[in-house]
Amino acid sequence: MLSLSQAIALAYQYLQSGQISQAESICQQILQQQPDCTEALFLLGAIAHQSGKLDEALLYYLQTIAFAPDHARAYYSLGAVMHQQGQLLEAITYYQQAIALQPDYSDAHYDLGNAFKQVGDLSTAIYHYQQAIAINPNDIEVRGNLANLLLEKGEIAAAIHHYQQVILLQPNIPGIYYNLGNALLEQRNYQQAIVEYQKAISLTPQSIDAYLGIATALSKMYHFEDAIAWLEAALKINPHSPEAYLNMGITLGDSGQVENAIANFQKALQLKPDLATAYWFNELALPVLYDNIEQIPFWRQRCCQAINKLINATILTSPESRELTLNIWQKRPIAFYLGYQGLNERGIQRKLGNFLHRVMAANYPHWVLPRPMYAINKNEKIRIGYISTHLRNHTVGKLTLGWLKNCDRKTFDIYTYQVAPEVDSTTEKFRSYSNYFHHIYGNIESICQQIITDKPHILVFTDIGMSPLTYQIAALSLAPVQCTTWGHPITSGLPTIDYFLSSDLMEPENARSHYSEKLIRLPNIGMCYEKPDIPELTKTRADFNLREDAILYFSCQSLFKYLPQFDRVFAEIAQRVPQAQFAFISHQSAYVNRQFESRLKRAFAELNLNSEKHCILLPRMNHIDYLNVNLLSDIFLDSFSWSGGNTTLEALACGLPVVTCPGEFMRGRHAYGILKMMEMSETIARDRVEYVDIAVRLGLDTNWRQDIRQKIYQRHSMIYNDKSCVVALESFYKKVVAEFYL
Repeated sequence: MLSLSQAIALAYQYLQSGQISQAESICQQILQQQPDCTEALFLLGAIAHQSGKLDEALLYYLQTIAFAPDHARAYYSLGAVMHQQGQLLEAITYYQQAIALQPDYSDAHYDLGNAFKQVGDLSTAIYHYQQAIAINPNDIEVRGNLANLLLEKGEIAAAIHHYQQVILLQPNIPGIYYNLGNALLEQRNYQQAIVEYQKAISLTPQSIDAYLGIATALSKMYHFEDAIAWLEAALKINPHSPEAYLNMGITLGDSGQVENAIANFQKALQLKPDLATAYWFNELALPVLYDNIEQIPFWRQRCCQAINKLINATILTSPESRELTLNIWQKRPIAFYLGYQGLNERGIQRKLGNFLHRVMAANYPHWVLPRPMYAINKNEKIRIGYISTHLRNHTVGKLTLGWLKNCDRKTFDIYTYQVAPEVDSTTEKFRSYSNYFHHIYGNIESICQQIITDKPHILVFTDIGMSPLTYQIAALSLAPVQCTTWGHPITSGLPTIDYFLSSDLMEPENARSHYSEKLIRLPNIGMCYEKPDIPELTKTRADFNLREDAILYFSCQSLFKYLPQFDRVFAEIAQRVPQAQFAFISHQSAYVNRQFESRLKRAFAELNLNSEKHCILLPRMNHIDYLNVNLLSDIFLDSFSWSGGNTTLEALACGLPVVTCPGEFMRGRHAYGILKMMEMSETIARDRVEYVDIAVRLGLDTNWRQDIRQKIYQRHSMIYNDKSCVVALESFYKKVVAEFYL
């Protein structure tokens, strides 16, 4: 005769070896002898559970608890049954009771974490995963899932740590290397992401996901041709992958090959007609550069029609449709290149802004209601928030920093949010000039929650439109007053943005008709721009393949700012200044560079000139080399339609005469406003003809050019470190907060 403990042990052995009927028989025999035997009841529950008889299992587990209220495993198993049945709140309750009875119950912590994840409480889910790992550090399943959840929540560094720990414990899981690559990609550590993707490929050569990851990383590094090669390799493995064609389309589009991009989006749709991302990327595609002026209305009409179609086709009634539409916005700013066509963007931006607001309201309904102005109690200050992905050594960072540096600390507290991985010495300046600085990225919910917790009275988006993330956040109502400024000098179109903080000298008289926001014209250029530190000249023209005998015209804007109708300007200057050489800065895409060079070749050929003699595309370079090129140049040529702001301020710091022709919109009037602030109108042209005349005279009349240089150096103090705009800005802040109390 077996003792009770021996019988129970034997029943467990049968259960573990799959001999279900024998295990069940032993338990039934035990219960005939001892109806309150909790282990037998529990075992019968486990047998029913394993057999899929959930209601029967539930009954046995409840009987177990009735006889043994401290039976932790029974509570845990009850939670598991409820979990399987989708009754998550009941499951959570039973898991918690199991943990209360047995705090080191690793499985209960893990499954409780899974349940909290399913109900959307990611922070609590992470806590219980961490508890499970503290109890059992070698559980790779828990660590892997914790890493996945941390990545989803935007805690990227922590996710990377746990992926690496899984690899130390079990180095042959390809999915972990792939997920680690994804985390590194989010962190923008592209080189290391590629290494991890390659490890995944070495373990599963026929799985193309890692190939797509490598292509994405290479594309983010602007190595477009290498990215395309990896995508071609993926398509050799699986020629029927819609995702590979989608990625190929994205990469080709980013490299400027819009027709080829569209062809690949269409191939993706042939394979998977419901692939919404491919459909809308196909519809909304725009060139980086235009070959001729006739292309602009064609592509503009095509894109505007697609925007209308997207707005009309979007139904946000289901969680799937809401997530799908949000995903389209998360990939990239929609219709970014429309703004570089030289036309009024208010109408289309307002359509897009209202649409994005609707999408964000559907996904985050608790964050779109207008916020009442927070009370300012005694000894409290007005809280101003600044948010961007570019609070670093970037044009946006340089333009904005002076507002923080010269802030009235007696009246204002500054809250700053750098919401991208990149940080540098300029970011540290933002940190030092802030009362509260947050470097937080990777998860929109975490960013928004931090802002709401900080309760800024006014939230300033420095560059809406430059990043999908800040564009989406700006479509929410996270502060009582929300502003944007000319880090990206186009109206946001968003109903959630109240004011556009601009420059009085850069805005035309009819400027209000260009904005959906209320326009605030700050004095002068509106920015307190610190005078750049100009290095000693350490390079020669030969170091940049520039001609020593040339009259060197430097025109350094992003190539997509150059519209084809103005290409002939360079040829007309060269026709009258035979020694002219024009230095441009290359785009990251070789295709775009070839396209631009082809345009110049045609423009120069029309005047029987050879563009190769007069034009050079300089490689992208570090900032010291860039300033050296400014110092080596004779004249700075501003671009039409979209003017240089930061580049003009740096050129003037180097003493370069700046030729500009103000455009119709503020974005085409940066250099104009800066020169007006210096009271220097000599090199401001009224039209294209006068622009050429001024550029020619500066090239041929060395005395006049030297006079202009001398005048620039004498007037530096007029444009740099101008605090009048900060005083006006802070007066506006105080006024707009006070208006809420009137």
